[in-house]
Amino acid sequence: MLRIDKSKTWIAAVIAGTSLLCSFSSFAALTPFQQDVIEVMKMEHRTDADKQRDDNRAPYYALEFFGLTKEMKVIEFAPGDGWYSKILAPLLKDQGELHLAYKAEWLEGLNDLLAKDAMSKAQKLPIALDWNPKARSYTLGNIDFGMTDADMMLSIREYHNFNVEDKTKLNKATFDALKPGGFM
Repeated sequence: MLRIDKSKTWIAAVIAGTSLLCSFSSFAALTPFQQDVIEVMKMEHRTDADKQRDDNRAPYYALEFFGLTKEMKVIEFAPGDGWYSKILAPLLKDQGELHLAYKAEWLEGLNDLLAKDAMSKAQKLPIALDWNPKARSYTLGNIDFGMTDADMMLSIREYHNFNVEDKTKLNKATFDALKPGGFM
């Protein structure tokens, strides 16, 4: 007959469980950059509607995956209502730069947001851009971002809304705006 020492089995189970728990908690630990993003996500300039989208978008993971650092010069292309801008601007405010590339008329719609302290250093970068609601696509005019030293171009959600010709124009303008080693 096999004899099992229950006290030793229980101890082994506790050790195994603790080891497993510790490995999961160390895997889930956030980096200092991710913690900074989470702090920005709590700021007052973000609306309840913004915060409701946080879990689905997980910007603390996405922005680190993109390679963003707080010292970068970043062009955010077609920021929409500014969901990512509201995170990027405070992150880049002290050591980096945020340039919002959008149609001038649409940038005016962001004036109230950009007047807030957390957003105060974000810079408007008007470009020739239009929206065709019938085709549900953007049309891009002649485009020049007016810089050659950007670290990153963020084009979060609209690239698929361009035809091949406009994608080519956007890619060339992006390449011209990025410094060597910069990325999109």
